[in-house]
This record gives sequence, structure tokens and C-alpha cells, in this order.
Amino acid sequence: MSTKKSQNLPFVPEWLARKINDWIGRRNHNNFTKYKITRHNIYILPSKSGWLFILTLIAILSGAINYNNSMAYLLCFFLASLGFIAMLQTHQNLNGIIISSAHSSSVYCGRAVEFNFNVSTKDHQHHFAICTENNKSFSVKDDFTSEFFITETSKKRGRKNPDQFKIYTEFPLGLFHAWTQVKINNPVIIYPKPVKYSSIATSFFAGNKQKENLTGDDDYSGIREFKKGDSPKKLAWKAIAKTNQLYTKEFHTESGDYLVFDFDQLNHITNTEEKLSILCGLILNASKEKSTYGLKLPDKNIKPDHGDLHKHKCLSLLALYKA
Repeated sequence: MSTKKSQNLPFVPEWLARKINDWIGRRNHNNFTKYKITRHNIYILPSKSGWLFILTLIAILSGAINYNNSMAYLLCFFLASLGFIAMLQTHQNLNGIIISSAHSSSVYCGRAVEFNFNVSTKDHQHHFAICTENNKSFSVKDDFTSEFFITETSKKRGRKNPDQFKIYTEFPLGLFHAWTQVKINNPVIIYPKPVKYSSIATSFFAGNKQKENLTGDDDYSGIREFKKGDSPKKLAWKAIAKTNQLYTKEFHTESGDYLVFDFDQLNHITNTEEKLSILCGLILNASKEKSTYGLKLPDKNIKPDHGDLHKHKCLSLLALYKA
């Protein structure tokens, strides 16, 4: 995509622009993962250049009438026909485009979030110079998917959908500004704003380390009944000979220390958002140090583990927590 600064915006009074946007917003009550631009949701007005073009036509027509000049009539009607064709082409350049939601990455509260979208068409027509609100321009071809993104600021944690945004075009002559307001479902999880890992938090959780025994191959711990999928190498043959039933040997290995970040243990802090921010910072620090950790909230727990997927699960739980 290329960056394009558009100088030709629809030239209408500010009060009228607000009324038009409010009216469009009331019409866009549906919220799906796919949005098709049709003639029912395309709006078109002359741009600044378009209004100047119309005034020029009026001046030429006035001169032709005043002087009864056939060449002036011919020029006026030719330019009017050209403007009419340009209006139809600008409208049709937007018609038939399909916008669908794409995967967008989670961010921390207060940072910019990029909502990604795919754009395509099935009408065997090329659409040129399609622009977004941040002046990113792209073209759409038949059976070919393009991509674009909308940037917004994340103000609070939780699940966020993009606000209604504008897609427009002024192709081919820039005389008319055709646009549509897109409302589409593309949720992104906004993590709590992390608080830097402080010495207070370090000392608070220093004594919270626990040990965990996991199934392994190190120390023999006994036998149990055979289950489908058990390795034949671990069959307890002595017990089988005595009872004529299948048994499997069990072994355990000690996994070492791990942390449990407990929401309720931060009872010296009254603000829920501050608690979640501290837990977010602790999780990020533990993940950075490749530690094993778990998370305990009043309504749900996550068992100790490590890795990026585990970090995302923990941070998502914090983001969607409701007190």
C-alpha cells in the first residue's frame, strides 16, 4: 500500500457533514465479520474540485446563453457529459468491494492497536485508488486479496471492536468523493497496562514458590491399572503374573519451583485495575526469565506452565476479568 494525502474532500458545511455522518451511523446497525459495499451504502458528493468544476460549467453556460455561441454550448455540454461519466465511474469504483476481518494482534492498554482487514471483489472489475481514513491507498483486483489496517488507541482493557471507519475513493478525476462507513466485527483483546516489576512485588511473591510432581521417567512410585495407550515397556509383569490382570508401572519426576500469582494475595491494594496491572507485570517478567508460573483469579485458575501461548492465556484472563 502506498501513502496518499487526499486534498479533495467532500466540500459541505460542517453542520451538514455531522448530520450526514449521524444519519449514516444510524443506518449501520449491523455488526458482522464481512461487509460488502453496494449501491445501498455508498454516498457521493462533489469534492472541492468538483464544486469548482460545476461553477465553471455554470459560467460557460451563462456566456453561451448571453452571446448565443454554439461553440460555448458544445464545450459546456461536453464538459457536463464528462463530469457525469466521472460521477458514475467514481461510484462504480467503490461498488462491489468486500471487506472482511483478519487476525489482529493483542496489545497493552494505552498503546495503538492495528485492526487488520482483507479486501477483495468478485465482480470481475478492478478498483483503483481505494483509500482509508489514514490515507492509505490500495487497489482491488478480481480473485486477489489485498490487506489494509485501521489504527486506534486502546483506552481500557478487555475485548475491543474497531469503531466505525470510512473507506472512500475519488478515482478517476477527483471531481467526486464517494465513500462508505464500515462497521465490522473484528475483536482484539486489550491486555491490562503492565506495572514495572517492583521490589515490593518481588518480595511479596518470593515465598510463594511451590513444587510440582509431574509424570516422568525418573523415580518409581508404584503401579496402577493398565490404560489404553500405556507403553508395553512399563508393564508390571510381576503383578500381572500374580493377578492375571494388566498393570502399569508409574514413575514421577520433580519439576522444580514454580510461582503462582494470586489475585487475592494482593489484598493490601484496593484498586482492581492496579492489581491486574501488577499481575500483568509479574507475568511479563516471569515469561522473560522463562520461569514456570500459574495464575489464580477469584473466578478462574490457570495451571503452572511456561511459553508464549501460556503467557497469552494468562494475560487474556486478566484482560477479560470482571470484578
